[in-house]
Amino acid sequence: MSWWRHAFAVEDSRPLEPTPRQRQIADHLCREICRRRMQTPAHLFLESVRPMNYLGAQVLHFFEPFIALITDAEGYREFALFLEHRGAIDFLSRRLEEIEAAGDPACRDDRVVDDTHGGADGTSKHGS
Repeated sequence: MSWWRHAFAVEDSRPLEPTPRQRQIADHLCREICRRRMQTPAHLFLESVRPMNYLGAQVLHFFEPFIALITDAEGYREFALFLEHRGAIDFLSRRLEEIEAAGDPACRDDRVVDDTHGGADGTSKHGS
């Protein structure tokens, strides 16, 4: 009955140390989130799905044959393996915060604001 002792075993809560490829994929994902200014919704999503990250990884494995037709199958598989670890959500959340705090160019707001049509009060900078 020694197998019974391991039936409900859960990974210990050590911080996750991803492989270099997994780190590269996670960094790319976090920079894309930052570039699109979606940090807050991403944090909310990550915290909401934290209890189901392993299940989510299994869903990614299920869809792999279809996703492989349109994207990098190896990177997708590596990301799914990364999500199987309990610390993956913490790592992604921490990495998002680090990229944002470091002032990464992906997080800066370099958009040009066109104010030629005037402000809310109907005035224009050009005096017309």
